[in-house]
Amino acid sequence: MAKRAWWTPLAYPFQPLTLYDFTNPNDAADAKRTDERDLDGWRISDDGVIGGYSKSMASFVPGGKYNQQQEDGTTKTTITSTESGSEISDHVEDDDEDEDNEADQEENEYDDDDPNLHLPSTERIPLALPHLRWEGHVDTAIGLESKFDRAGFAALRSPEFPYGGVGLLGGYDALEVVCRSDARVYTVNLTVESMIPNDVYQGHIVTNQPASLPEEQQQPLSSQQWNTLYLPFIEFGSGRRRLENKIRLESIGFTLMDGKNGPFQFDVARIRAVNFWEGCVWEG
Repeated sequence: MAKRAWWTPLAYPFQPLTLYDFTNPNDAADAKRTDERDLDGWRISDDGVIGGYSKSMASFVPGGKYNQQQEDGTTKTTITSTESGSEISDHVEDDDEDEDNEADQEENEYDDDDPNLHLPSTERIPLALPHLRWEGHVDTAIGLESKFDRAGFAALRSPEFPYGGVGLLGGYDALEVVCRSDARVYTVNLTVESMIPNDVYQGHIVTNQPASLPEEQQQPLSSQQWNTLYLPFIEFGSGRRRLENKIRLESIGFTLMDGKNGPFQFDVARIRAVNFWEGCVWEG
């Protein structure tokens, strides 16, 4: 089924509305422009702006790929299709390929630190989805010159949607987020059109391995499965106000401010507005 992007017309029944999908070249381009001041890319911030010591960064991570030696001496390069996640294979002869194929082979090789490179095919980690990786270190120590009595936060914010934002028009009841993380508590920020400037409603997500696991049992993020989380809009709040689904969404963001020191890492691959009930998404 074809994906429906947020700028296409609504049709009943309401199919999932893709807000960000990093298999999309345009969304990937936005992720590559991550900067504190670039309004056309994803923006990062941390308590360094108020004299704190937390640091964060974000970067685009393309889909995974690996090379596998065949019994006949050829090399089989397997990459992830950007549309469906299916595998595409290409056989490269060791000795008889021309310069173009040699260049393609070099382009498809993993970095030395890739966890799949030296593993047998039966033990390889599933190929990565293209995603935006947000990572850094949170420090709750208050800066010597800070005028605030709290510290220890990092934030990530999407570009603003053009044309005045995305009108959900009451057609969706939940936000779907495909992500993986380190089990810290992250806040999801939805900035909506309102008479109140920067009107933000917040929800919370926790993903992957329980924080109660001993550190030696924690798995590296690259080996963890992706989570598909559903956050009902009615559970987003701003003070005593609850979010209605008849909103115009201006931007989406994430904040980490859980009061804990230490490194963090959060990957996000896709965000959609959906209708979710009885454990299923209505696909139309």
